[in-house]
Amino acid sequence: MPPSFRRSGFVAPLHALRLLERGLLGCGLPDARRAVDEALVLAGDAAWCMRCGVPLAHAPCMPVVMRVGQGPRCAACEARPRFDAFIRLGSYRAPLDGLVRRAKEHAWHAALAQLGWRLGDEVHHRLQLTRDGVVVVPIPTSPWRRLRRGTDHANELALGVAARLQLPHVRALHMGGFARQAGLGRRERLLRAGRMVLRARAAARMKGCGVLLVDDIRTTGATLDEARRLLEGAGAAWVAPSVACVAEIA
Repeated sequence: MPPSFRRSGFVAPLHALRLLERGLLGCGLPDARRAVDEALVLAGDAAWCMRCGVPLAHAPCMPVVMRVGQGPRCAACEARPRFDAFIRLGSYRAPLDGLVRRAKEHAWHAALAQLGWRLGDEVHHRLQLTRDGVVVVPIPTSPWRRLRRGTDHANELALGVAARLQLPHVRALHMGGFARQAGLGRRERLLRAGRMVLRARAAARMKGCGVLLVDDIRTTGATLDEARRLLEGAGAAWVAPSVACVAEIA
């Protein structure tokens, strides 16, 4: 790998594929593939708002032309974090919710690899992207959660997306806090914003790039929106989140 890529946090597509091998070729691959396929069949949605990720069954929509694609926008977008595009695999409901929890809480690398690969498929299907000037960036996980779980689940998902699309993988963001957000309401999550920082070595590389931002679950969208503001502040041309599932909280 070129030294400049290694210093800046970039991982070339071939290296991303090698890192992914422990999930794609490791123990439990057939079970992981079957579990992911079954979960997506039952939890997938026919359509969602491609600006905020909400299922269109929950809100009326109108067509909108976006910088990186075309798709419907829900009427609730004025009150939600909006992105240049939003890609998702399904809603946070059974059995997809249990699969995602098991994969990240028990370091199920094969399932994370499969989810990342399928998320890359969805990005390829929904967005007309070129490989030039597009990078894959995971939402960061706090050091304590990585240590406790034995995996950085968002990063493993991002590696799957990068390998599927043959795009550079960039760990451009760092989480400065240790507090968990699971179980928090919308107001509490919004008040927790401000814990994320952009790595100095990666900041210069963001200028003019399109960014696929990868995470496991979108709830309020506050974390994704915080990452978007940091990346756009560094000069990113556009930011499109891609998540395994979307949950709605009060």
